[in-house]
Amino acid sequence: MKKHHIPLVILGAGPCGLGAAWKLHQCGIRTFQLFEASGHVGGLAASIIQNGYTWDIGGHVLHSTNQDFLRVVKKTMGNHLRMHRRNASVYVKDGVNVRYPFQYHLDQLPDGMLGRYGEAKSPKRYPDGTFARWIIDTYGAGAAKAFFFPYNQKLWKYPLRRMSDTWLEHRIAHPKDSEKKSKWGGNATFYTTDAGGIGAVWEKMAKPYKQYISFHKKVVAIQAKTRTLVFSDKTSVTYDHLLSTIPLTDFSSMIEDIRVPSSAGLKSIGTAIVGVGVRGMMPEKIKQLHWMYVADAALPFYRVSAYSHYAKTNAPSGTWSLLCETSFRGFPKSRKQYIDATIAGLLGMGIITKENVVETFFYLAPFTYPIPTLAREKTLSALTVFFSKYGISSRGRFGGWRYEEGNMDHAWQAGVDWATSIIS
Repeated sequence: MKKHHIPLVILGAGPCGLGAAWKLHQCGIRTFQLFEASGHVGGLAASIIQNGYTWDIGGHVLHSTNQDFLRVVKKTMGNHLRMHRRNASVYVKDGVNVRYPFQYHLDQLPDGMLGRYGEAKSPKRYPDGTFARWIIDTYGAGAAKAFFFPYNQKLWKYPLRRMSDTWLEHRIAHPKDSEKKSKWGGNATFYTTDAGGIGAVWEKMAKPYKQYISFHKKVVAIQAKTRTLVFSDKTSVTYDHLLSTIPLTDFSSMIEDIRVPSSAGLKSIGTAIVGVGVRGMMPEKIKQLHWMYVADAALPFYRVSAYSHYAKTNAPSGTWSLLCETSFRGFPKSRKQYIDATIAGLLGMGIITKENVVETFFYLAPFTYPIPTLAREKTLSALTVFFSKYGISSRGRFGGWRYEEGNMDHAWQAGVDWATSIIS
């Protein structure tokens, strides 16, 4: 098999891979190639247009404290960005809905609701350093049982007492910030595109260097010692430096010529994404909302986003749209089961009527959230040291496997930093 040599190779055209390619191209480096398994850029931040509706792979919005990232996005998109002031809520249970963040709006709960949940279980069940213990110590038993436990158990599908508390600083609103109320968080104001969904950002960003992107190139084997990649089309390349954004668990399993440290400590969830197009008027309860977190265990989805609020072009005239996300671990259910359960849930909440549903969309994303397990850091440390010996860097949402560093801006910056380190 004849091998083609490329000094700098990038795997995956999601935000991380595109950030790396952008930086190399900006610096005049042309000795790189980006290989993408699918036929489009964006990764989890791609968008799909179906029958006049625009759907994202999950509820994506643009926000960041990284001014370099924002400058690049704004320059790329010109006047095609729309700024929003977040209006989000938390659906607790039995029709109880409060503003987000939940912990800053406890006064909106029915009288005595928190008290009905009683005391927390023995702290011995929730060891120090765990997510479960942090919740109880930070917010108390009532708030833990009313929202934090049911919501996070629904989302993560993993025991909270086996999750670390090291990732929480910027992800969950802290009591010390309570005076900010609904203005808390980096996404208190955010941007969306005026057409094409979040994927339009990455399509336009990739345009100047698209000649360096090869599509439908899926890696199936890696020889780390000879720095060789083998693709499903039976072609191969060698490299000097490799940036992989492939999920670490999958990437590790592709290395054939040397034993890789175990990735068993890395856990994740996937998400079944169901879009629902509805004709007529949107009900008052969600008329101003951008999204709603759903803690009620009787409902399948953990979040519902009003996608037609993000841009008028996201739904045809006379209709509106909702994007619902349901997490899973292990084997997912069928497309029909997810769609039926989602519609039943929306009907039960009184958000839609069955006769007004005119469109459904379905996308199954096997990797959406890396779980911050207690074993994560030890596992990542061993893998990082191993990969560095062979010119490999694994970054991005699932390449780096850190949820707290998994937003689009984080992933983009991780790619930029890799490219900077290579050319410096």
